[in-house]
Amino acid sequence: MWGVDVSAMRWTAFILALLIPCSAQAFDPEKGEADLGDLGATRDARAFADAVKLERLERAFLMEQGERGDLEVPEAILRHPEAAPGVTAAIDEVFAEEDWEFPFGIDVRNREPVATFIRFWTGRGRSTFARVFARMGRYEDLIRGILREEGVPEDIIYLCFIESGFATRALSPANARGLWQFIPATGISHGLRIDGEVDERLDPVKGTRAAARYLKSLRDKTGSWPLAMAGYNAGSGHVLSAMNKGNSNSYFTLARRDVLYENTQNYVAKILAAGFVARNLEKFGIQAVTKEAPLEWDEVDVPGGTLLSDAARAAGTDVDALKVLNPELLHAVVPRRQDTYMLRIPQGTAAAFVASFDGVAPGGAHYTYHTRIGETLAMAASRVGVPARALRATNGIATDARVPYRTRLIVPASLIDPDGIEPGGALEPWLLRREATQRDRVQITALLPETRFAYADRAQWFYQTRKGDSLEELAAAFEVEAGDIAMWNALDADAPLRKGLVLQLFLPEGTRDAAVLFAAEDTDAVYEGTAAWTQAYASAHRRKPAGTASGGGRTYRVRAGDTLASVARKCGVAPADIKRWNNLRADRLKPGYRLVLYGAKKDPPRSGETRTARVATPSQTRRDPPARRPTRRATNVRFRKH
Repeated sequence: MWGVDVSAMRWTAFILALLIPCSAQAFDPEKGEADLGDLGATRDARAFADAVKLERLERAFLMEQGERGDLEVPEAILRHPEAAPGVTAAIDEVFAEEDWEFPFGIDVRNREPVATFIRFWTGRGRSTFARVFARMGRYEDLIRGILREEGVPEDIIYLCFIESGFATRALSPANARGLWQFIPATGISHGLRIDGEVDERLDPVKGTRAAARYLKSLRDKTGSWPLAMAGYNAGSGHVLSAMNKGNSNSYFTLARRDVLYENTQNYVAKILAAGFVARNLEKFGIQAVTKEAPLEWDEVDVPGGTLLSDAARAAGTDVDALKVLNPELLHAVVPRRQDTYMLRIPQGTAAAFVASFDGVAPGGAHYTYHTRIGETLAMAASRVGVPARALRATNGIATDARVPYRTRLIVPASLIDPDGIEPGGALEPWLLRREATQRDRVQITALLPETRFAYADRAQWFYQTRKGDSLEELAAAFEVEAGDIAMWNALDADAPLRKGLVLQLFLPEGTRDAAVLFAAEDTDAVYEGTAAWTQAYASAHRRKPAGTASGGGRTYRVRAGDTLASVARKCGVAPADIKRWNNLRADRLKPGYRLVLYGAKKDPPRSGETRTARVATPSQTRRDPPARRPTRRATNVRFRKH
């Protein structure tokens, strides 16, 4: 009667009967309309639209027809021409292509508790949102770049939005600091240095990289980024327990079933809401906010103990500017226990800094040096005997730039005095003569396959890969086949090379001078299947980065009067091992510093004392302490004006 297939009308009536609540009248095919009742209100039309999902419609058709598999629902069946306007509008909202952008690809418009915080950020919290969004401009490019490098969604930046409001010195009641609000224990366990001189939680680069890796590990445990963020707030243990209690792996389901801490539910909701509003500024009328200019800097390595006042004078700036660029420094001096420290100075001032700090006049007399295969700029500077900052500034090379093989470097003559080399000449002959008389033995360990190789016209050398190396480039540089390098080291020829691999190479004589190579007598070559292999492999995996107590280690807090020897004796380890585990360059220990120890004896016997077995009586037996509730992270951190 309306030019519509009767069977289509029957299916429409069936679907609407499933989807419309019982309080509303079902679709009447004789009248060609439906009474939505309370759903006719504008505020409920969106709720109805959210319910009308294609997956649910398909399921309804399959149930009726008794079929299995996928079924495409004809759009004509859904768009009945005589349907009530409210129904048509709701269906249009489901099928219309909208230009909303969603954080993590999740449609959060009508999902509680996110919708509550969307209303907050666009209502009473509008001024706070605008202020923090403007401050985000300082670090946005930096943070997003690191997140991309670490394989983490860039929308994780909105976790930082909620944690600290992008104030590097934000401090919570739980002693959490930095952009990512690490508490001391978590920061140390993820490789951040925290002591009396430096607090790397405040470093935007190192803090972001640690947070990205921590969130990746949480995502691996929980299965989704919303739950990873919940774990960042409450700990992965609480989230896994909530997943078991709520019998779901969905944040929204767990929040609805109230098995997560209320603070944690709201914490994730704030992040998702902030991301949604930030991605759709024009729709909320906040597009006029102007972001602050991003922080940009040059980096120079300075000797340990350098005063910021001296560095500021050399860079033509002030101490306060250096403190903004180096917020991890707790005092106006770089750490004294390091030979060198990478200091950030205002962008474009590196050349002036080197000219003032090292007395290097731009455009003065110089020598030339060509980098070798596998040589970084820092290695070249060390070989020549000049500061790396001078080579960077003189040659206009960025701190993180990779220096290709055979790069021609200019070495200021004011920093070096090579015998027999005129200004403008190459330094290689002088370096080779000097190194021939003083051989520097460097012992490295190479874990090699069980197959051994020997060539009559070639010598065995070892090369340690650096960032950006590939089999093809190494093969071309050493004039060998890429397949041979893969065969000699049991490598996958199609996979990229990781930085730090020690590869064995069989090269003709005369190759040494063109590359950074280790001779066989300077290398501990260990072959797979031998007892030495097992020992070397275990030893290599015991070496943990400084500041971490993971992997079976424990920490020891240095007390007043402690020395390296006394701590080693007290804990039953060797002083050399303590220095290696903690990357210590000197024997002096500062009270309050946390040392990481592996394989240490917690209570070694005193001199002349023997241990005897003792059976504890029931009254002496210690009971296990009760399980402690996971510590809640503080979420109500006030944004501070900076």
